[in-house]
Amino acid sequence: MKVNELFTKGMSEAFKAGASHEEEDKFADYMKGGACRESFMALAECSDGDKPDKQMAMLDCMEAHSDYHHKYLEIIDEQVSKQAMEELESMFPGGEGELVLGVHEFFTKGEGGCCKEQYMAYMDCNIEKVDEGDQYDPLLTTFTQRLLRIL
Repeated sequence: MKVNELFTKGMSEAFKAGASHEEEDKFADYMKGGACRESFMALAECSDGDKPDKQMAMLDCMEAHSDYHHKYLEIIDEQVSKQAMEELESMFPGGEGELVLGVHEFFTKGEGGCCKEQYMAYMDCNIEKVDEGDQYDPLLTTFTQRLLRIL
């Protein structure tokens, strides 16, 4: 599943989460009263084929005005994260260890290879952060980083 498909599904789930007709009306009024009125109206009036692009435009606007939209951004983030975890767990069944190794292989050897450099930098940063907090020997940090590249 592509990131924008995952986002679209997660965002749709966020709007469905506890969305009674009354809450939908409140949300619509809230959105129409803010700076993202135009992007909200464009999303409401768009066809399904344009929906992912319109949702991204609305989210970009909401993030640009996070002081007004923070509570909805938190709900969206929670639902997108939940949807992403469900998708990852379906791709790599077998528990947390399988998930971690599957994600690692995805970024280093699979379809996510285009992001390998960023992924490895992220992992190096995490290893250094953990090692700083636990006061590990710098040699262990280097060893762990190199081992990660072999896996």
